[in-house]
Amino acid sequence: MRTVRKWTLACATVIAGCASGRAPPGAPDAGATVLDASAPPSIDSALESSTVPPPVLPPPPPPDSAPPPPPPGDGSAPPAPPPPPADGSAPPPPPPPPRDAGPTCVPAVETCNGRDDDCDGTADDGLGGAPCDTAPAMGECRRGTLACESATLVCSPSAPGVETCGCLDADCDGEVDDGCRVRIHRSYSADAEDHLYSRTEGEGDGVGYVREGSPFALYASGSGPLALSALYRFFGGGKHFASTDFDPGGCVSIGGCVLEGTLGFIAPTPTCDSVPLTEGRHANGHRVYTIDAVEAASLPSLGFATRIVGHAWR
Repeated sequence: MRTVRKWTLACATVIAGCASGRAPPGAPDAGATVLDASAPPSIDSALESSTVPPPVLPPPPPPDSAPPPPPPGDGSAPPAPPPPPADGSAPPPPPPPPRDAGPTCVPAVETCNGRDDDCDGTADDGLGGAPCDTAPAMGECRRGTLACESATLVCSPSAPGVETCGCLDADCDGEVDDGCRVRIHRSYSADAEDHLYSRTEGEGDGVGYVREGSPFALYASGSGPLALSALYRFFGGGKHFASTDFDPGGCVSIGGCVLEGTLGFIAPTPTCDSVPLTEGRHANGHRVYTIDAVEAASLPSLGFATRIVGHAWR
């Protein structure tokens, strides 16, 4: 700082001397070269003597290019939201974050879409299993189960099974418990005033009985899942009759009747689309069994006392 001030004062003195036509005291002779060691170096000489290279700057980006987005997971801040529209309307909402397991996953209800909505690391897990209808499939095959397959909920039908005689169409052929029931055939003898009921069609042929059809069906066995009771056939006093009692009124014990076998199995209460089986009992021992409501209603007028002995099937 002192050197600059001295140099400035010397210049001022020289300038003043020149203006007066006299050389200032201590000034050099005319024509001599003056070197002032106290003068600061020029800018050019300073740059020439410097040994530090200038910094290297990267080339400017093209006019229309944009900086590449930061790689995911590098911890950089999310981009700033776009400015609001010029018309003053509300800006559009930002896009939702991806629903995949990771630090940015937002848990939601899992749906069948091929994504991990609940952020547990597995896509479409825990879906399906609910019952569904697979119509036009029949029987138990119509009872399907929902499953998520290829990001789509589908109703998968059940496979056909084996009939279990449990009031189901397990083999999916459109008929419930097919093969589990037997038809009961009826024939009548006017001479004996007796009705014969049998699993065998035409059993009374040749002994004076005339076929009257196959009015109802019974289960062939009582070992299935349904609660059924055996219906036995007896013969006594020249008449055939049926009963769920193995020894009705003790007639077998006293020799008043003979147990001829088991007709089938009936339901004590309404079961699997069963209908009431009406028994008509005449004073002469004649018995009639029917599921026809019209026929059952006509029996009292013919001298029959009626009662419901169980439930059979059409």
